[in-house]
Amino acid sequence: MTDIISLVTIGISAFVATNIDDIFVLMLFFSPSSVSSSLKFTAKQVVLGQYMGIGLLVAISALGSFLPLLVPPYIIGLLGVIPIIIGAKKLVQIIGKADKVDPSKQAAQEKSLKKNKSYLSFLTVSAVT
Repeated sequence: MTDIISLVTIGISAFVATNIDDIFVLMLFFSPSSVSSSLKFTAKQVVLGQYMGIGLLVAISALGSFLPLLVPPYIIGLLGVIPIIIGAKKLVQIIGKADKVDPSKQAAQEKSLKKNKSYLSFLTVSAVT
């Protein structure tokens, strides 16, 4: 019985330790005066997005637990390079786009983002989670 209690305690401690930053992000989502006027979310959108994000993380982790059965361990170790490659690629794209800013395209893009925001806001919250 003490093993179960200690495992649950360790699990809760690990969850809190790894999600302490999420508390600050949620405070920003719930704050009445957001950093930007385009970052206004209803409580329903924040809660739905939070549950979707956590659920998606649990599902991906459950599927990932079967990865060692299919892939050799040395390849699993190399998977950590993938986020670095993605980040470097995005950085190159951002630097390339900084030189080619077209104000008319930027205004049209901002308008379409505001238009789509009403039904996709919870996805933003779940992506941040």
